Amino acid sequence: MKKLLASTVIIASMTGGGVLLSATSASAAQLGSVNVQKYCEQNRGALQGNVSTTRNNNDAYSWRCVYSPPPPFVGSSTYRSVDMNLACRQQYSPKAWAKPLNTHDANSWRCYD
Repeated sequence: MKKLLASTVIIASMTGGGVLLSATSASAAQLGSVNVQKYCEQNRGALQGNVSTTRNNNDAYSWRCVYSPPPPFVGSSTYRSVDMNLACRQQYSPKAWAKPLNTHDANSWRCYD
């Protein structure tokens, strides 16, 4: 335990106080891309006007589910966040998780197991 703690302290001091951890392990298998539209339909209700959209194509974290009420219930659209990890679990397997290949590309999300 003392060796592990000492190693962590050395790594933290070498990285300016942070600990380096890789989110994608060598053993993680890429399952495919995330179907955000399907996520929005499953979790936000398959209602008319419920769609997925990015608010910024240069930001991987800008995905939202958008609901625009149909006539005669016109009004402002409602934006809801997207849980990419849940989208991957629903699409592929209970252990799946999500990670963008490029945080500056909204379409770079991939699922891993």
